[in-house]
Amino acid sequence: MHRDDLKDLRIEAPEFDGHLKPEDYLEWVQAMEKIIEIKGYSREKAFRLAVLKLKQYVSLWYEKLKRARALEGKPKVKTWVKLKKHMDKRFFPAAYKQELYLRPPPYTKGV
Repeated sequence: MHRDDLKDLRIEAPEFDGHLKPEDYLEWVQAMEKIIEIKGYSREKAFRLAVLKLKQYVSLWYEKLKRARALEGKPKVKTWVKLKKHMDKRFFPAAYKQELYLRPPPYTKGV
């Protein structure tokens, strides 16, 4: 049987340590989303992959988030979408989002 999909393609997800600029965070999120899509991961499996790739400061931040949510009686974060929502709040400043929208789009020569 011939399988023409990319699920068995070996792809290494990038790590994220939190010491990056907002642009680097966006690139990390985009890379993760491409891998999640190509591999066909469920929301929960995508979450587990992302958590495995959190290093240094971000790993500590995630542990603090888990403890705070438990103390507040809030449900655990279990999906990539929810994790990304919390990470966006911390690693993608609102001021930077506004700046991105105000920037003129990049242009390519000859188009």
